[in-house]
Amino acid sequence: MENITAEQLKLRLRSLTILDMALTSDEWLRLMSAGREGDLIWHIFDNGGGDRMWIYIKGSSIVIKGFDHESELNQLAAAIPNFGFFEKTFRGMPSVLIRLFEQDELDETTFCLWTTDGGETWVENPAENTDGGKDWLMGYLTDDAEEFCQWAKDYYGKDLPFEITKKLVSDGKLSNDELKALGASDEALQEIEEYEKIWAL
Repeated sequence: MENITAEQLKLRLRSLTILDMALTSDEWLRLMSAGREGDLIWHIFDNGGGDRMWIYIKGSSIVIKGFDHESELNQLAAAIPNFGFFEKTFRGMPSVLIRLFEQDELDETTFCLWTTDGGETWVENPAENTDGGKDWLMGYLTDDAEEFCQWAKDYYGKDLPFEITKKLVSDGKLSNDELKALGASDEALQEIEEYEKIWAL
């Protein structure tokens, strides 16, 4: 993984989640959901097609765990699951981070990486010959405004104003007028306001 710090990752999460909220008020269409429980901030990516990614932030520790249902590493689709895959994938992960996941969430894993020092160093036990969908799933966590515009056009069929999108990517927030220019409804504006509170607590 690229050398991304916790602050850079948080900015990218904010940008994607806010843009997703602005583009539709239909929660079932959105890729991202997010929340906070105590000092744990969580984001879950779900494309509705069986692929998911969990990003859990707890202090200086972060876990990014993904599941590409078409990957050969998908043990749920295997005739005989390779439980050694899970042992290797999570080897060395602090138990406090493993306990953030329910067992069925752990079963939905084709890649996993984590940091305990705010992104100075990342740990991953990758499989050989395949990344388990890591590159394309984590590709959504971009800081490229052009990629955001292309995604909005491909996924939502909407053309975004580039300069406003670029500001969102660089700042992780926009004014209400700017959000409306992206297409945000009044309902979405309220949801975005609530979302921003999880970072302020």
